[in-house]
Amino acid sequence: MLRFMASRLLTVVPMLLILTVIVFLLVEIAPGDPAAIIAGADASPEAIEAVRQRLGLDQPVCMITGDHAITAPPSRCGSSTCPTCGTRCRATSEHRSRRTNPLRK
Repeated sequence: MLRFMASRLLTVVPMLLILTVIVFLLVEIAPGDPAAIIAGADASPEAIEAVRQRLGLDQPVCMITGDHAITAPPSRCGSSTCPTCGTRCRATSEHRSRRTNPLRK
């Protein structure tokens, strides 16, 4: 039984790494700019660039993927802190009601 569990764990780790790379590549080749979508339709190029820098989207894909793989699991699992505005929320619906875009006025 222990050998079976060890073999399963050894196959899960590479699968998760491959899945992470595939997801990031799909996001990268998807049409549209995530920074422009977050900044809004009437945002200036400077505001879009500020969002891109704040989210780290100005870095190469390999750097973004590596940064996510290193920092996401320990810091974001089970966290109730919003990465956009930094507020702590008990429920998702509670957060949605008070979420604002800091770049839009």
